[in-house]
Amino acid sequence: MTVKSVSPKKVADQVFKNEPIYVLDVRGKEESEDWKIEGDHVQLINIPFK
Repeated sequence: MTVKSVSPKKVADQVFKNEPIYVLDVRGKEESEDWKIEGDHVQLINIPFK
C-alpha cells in the first residue's frame, strides 16, 4: 500500500462518490473521537503520534 497526501477537496469528492478511502489519523485519541471523516467506504485508523 502506498501512502500519499491528498487535498481536502479530493477526500470530500471520494467520500461523496462512495469511493474507498483509507485515512491514517495521527492525532490524539480524544481529538480523533471528537471529529473524524465518516462514510460507508471510509476506513479510518487512529495511531496517535508520540
